[in-house]
Amino acid sequence: MCRDLNPFIILGGADKMKEKLTYHSIDLETLTSELESNLESGLTEKEAQIRLEKYGPNLQEKRKQKSILKIIIEQFTSPIVWLLIGAGSLAFAFGEVPEGVAIVIVIVINASIGFVMEWQAVRSMHNLLKMGRAHSKVIRDGKTKEIDSSRLVPGDLIYLEAGDLVTADARLTKQHNLAVKEAALTGESTQVSKEVTKLPEDTVLADRVNCVFKGTVITRGNAKGLVTATGNQTELGHITGLAQEAGSEVTPLDKKLNRLSRKLLWLTLVITLFIFLSGVWRGRDWLIMIETAIALAVAAIPEGLPVIATITLARGMVTLSKKNAIVKSLKAVQTLGETNVIFTDKTGTLTENEMYLDRIVIDRETISLRDEEQNINDPEKNKALIERLLRTGILCNDSSYDPEDESTTGDPIEIAILKIAVERDLQPDQIRKDYPQVKEIPFEAEIQMMGTVNQVDGEYLINVKGAPEAVIPKCTHLLDKNQEVVDFTDRDKWHQLMDELAANGFRVLCFAFRESAEEPADDFIHDLVFLGLGCFIDPPRDEVREAVESCLKAGIKVIMVTGDHPETAGYIAENVGLVKNREEAVKTHGRDLPDKMLADKDHQNLLDTHIFARTNPSQKLDLVDLYQKHNYVVGMTGDGVNDAPALKKADIGIAMGERGTEAAKEVSDIVLKDDAFSSIVLAIRQGRTIFRNIRLFVVYLLSCNLSEILVVGIASFLGIPLPLLTLQILFLNMVTDVFPALALGMSEGDEDIMTKPPRTTDEPIIPTRLWVSLLSYGMAMTIAVLGIEFYALYYMDLPDMKINNMTFYTLILVQLWNVFNLPERQASFFKNEVTKNKYIWMAILISISIVVISWFIIPVREALSLTSLNLEQWGLVAAFSLIPVILVQLFKRAFRVIV
Repeated sequence: MCRDLNPFIILGGADKMKEKLTYHSIDLETLTSELESNLESGLTEKEAQIRLEKYGPNLQEKRKQKSILKIIIEQFTSPIVWLLIGAGSLAFAFGEVPEGVAIVIVIVINASIGFVMEWQAVRSMHNLLKMGRAHSKVIRDGKTKEIDSSRLVPGDLIYLEAGDLVTADARLTKQHNLAVKEAALTGESTQVSKEVTKLPEDTVLADRVNCVFKGTVITRGNAKGLVTATGNQTELGHITGLAQEAGSEVTPLDKKLNRLSRKLLWLTLVITLFIFLSGVWRGRDWLIMIETAIALAVAAIPEGLPVIATITLARGMVTLSKKNAIVKSLKAVQTLGETNVIFTDKTGTLTENEMYLDRIVIDRETISLRDEEQNINDPEKNKALIERLLRTGILCNDSSYDPEDESTTGDPIEIAILKIAVERDLQPDQIRKDYPQVKEIPFEAEIQMMGTVNQVDGEYLINVKGAPEAVIPKCTHLLDKNQEVVDFTDRDKWHQLMDELAANGFRVLCFAFRESAEEPADDFIHDLVFLGLGCFIDPPRDEVREAVESCLKAGIKVIMVTGDHPETAGYIAENVGLVKNREEAVKTHGRDLPDKMLADKDHQNLLDTHIFARTNPSQKLDLVDLYQKHNYVVGMTGDGVNDAPALKKADIGIAMGERGTEAAKEVSDIVLKDDAFSSIVLAIRQGRTIFRNIRLFVVYLLSCNLSEILVVGIASFLGIPLPLLTLQILFLNMVTDVFPALALGMSEGDEDIMTKPPRTTDEPIIPTRLWVSLLSYGMAMTIAVLGIEFYALYYMDLPDMKINNMTFYTLILVQLWNVFNLPERQASFFKNEVTKNKYIWMAILISISIVVISWFIIPVREALSLTSLNLEQWGLVAAFSLIPVILVQLFKRAFRVIV
């Protein structure tokens, strides 16, 4: 069991301890002793588990999520519900106890449905956020592993590298060229270079360069550190406070729905006031007309729209998470359907991200590592040349590979080097021990290479690997096939060879070295000996071609933005169908991009480009800005810390879940668990489907509500028997609105949804063409209901109660059948997104079952004023209920008036 750790260390940011912090001002030996840890092997798993139980998970406590009681109370805060309560109160006040009780029951039922919906949305979002939690690399029992950051404990030895999000406060024990961006903590935008040396005790937070803090981002280099504080005890935890809670954002979709609801509310109030006044003018009982008008207002306003929309969006997010796409906000789900251009990386997104070293080239002689017949003649020289290049690749390498369990961490290129080395009976771990590293210049996108200084027998060996165009200018000599160092004179031929290799799909990496008797200075990448090229292959993913074709059919431009060679990018682009012919594809090299793209007049050339190669992160950001200024909705993929600005700037930032840095995941809207481009297409399809579903149930609800208003309004104005009584309106609202609307929200969408162009960002939920359809559906239902009322009143001469019941049942059925009017004209009537939706059939069955059961429950039957109908009357109800479907389909297909 661990003893209680020094509170000055563990509770570093506590108010009373703030000025007594010691972890930055004591030597590492003392700190390690206080934390009962080890600078080489870290904690044991057993000890880490004990500390996790003792100090709790590395999570920042937040205020409790919305309570059940609060959700329940919120169901009664709507003005619409207040109107309903008012109607019930009037019923009790005037002695109409059955109606009052029935209204109370309806209020409770409506509140229960709203509560269940919102609670499910809260739980869905909570589970989704848990799925997207950050991970950390930790050394336990002497082995490096990746764990959920919530399992970090004080005393853990963590490993950090460029792109990582720091997930706990830590004191650095080792560092190589480390720099950290601490804007999240200090507000300082520039990166801070770090060191290991202890500092004075009174050093302020911003100057504690021997520490890293939770919430900051590693921008350069790598390091190890001992965790000194986790959870709320971190500096970030104290700044944000124990009561921090992220506010729920109001999505653009919610705003559109709210604006629509407000307009409908005022419109309905005007109409219901007219209905009330016309009914009183016709001599009807004013109390009945008040109740009818209020109930009609409640029925007409789709007050459940925002809740149903939230449920639909949340369900879509959970569905996407099961398809390897974690969507972090409701806004992103909506924006997905508007995306019309995707900037995609190549490696790992369009390709398998399973790199392997296929061949090396030394002195322009190809040495195949997969086919011995292609190797140069002398086996001994061949072996020595291979081992020399692989040794450089092993020493200039921050990745790891365990051949026993085949676990890997790091860059795919570096892992490929380690794997081929093991295959050829080399021992990377032993080589690293024999050549201990003294200095390192980590790989950065700006310099496109990496270098190390390794010591051996009192001398120093410099090893460099990187992009040929970056390394070759640093080389003055060349190692020939006889392992002799000669002048490097034929650079043009090497560049021509590299272009040929890249055109055949190889990722080409250059290796160089230099020997030195004295320890080199920090800037040691110069005067190198060119060793050779490594040719790596990463085949396209099998499913990508179909996914790219789907995007092109959907009117979405797919543009490759990569740091790779233009010819390599062109080879992959052609193979995945992004371009038909790589020779004709428009390719732009990063060096040819203007410094200020928006200031450049030739925008069209950039907008027509298929492949941007050898680009740096700042150019990605400029490209996003350029396309957005030209009214494109931009999706951007990225994985590195330097991609973070572009990911955040894009309308949809898409981070890679497997190879992406924590910084990229943090700022993105979507995280792809499998890094696959096909998952992006699935997400876009889901986004389009969700918006389409929301649009369908909005049209459905409003057209049904419109029919109720028109039926009651026209009947009141004409002075004929009321087709709907107060409680019948409320009952109708519950039966025909809730279940079909929810079912429409669960539709899988049209099969051809990805063959249509993206919608524009300013397109309302109901554009003009759909208002025409909505009004047509409402009018068709009104004609059918009033038709049966006139038939029963003037032809059959039935009593008022019979007439009322026939119109009531007809209205229920016409509204249920109204779902079959929703598919567009081009779709088959018998096979479309509605008829294939099993939830629609379930909703219709449930709704009809509720109506049948209500008949057998005597109090409900009496409250709804239901009476028995004979077979002829039921036949008329069934026949008239089909009239709207027939009329709508006739106007859709014969006259082509309705969409």
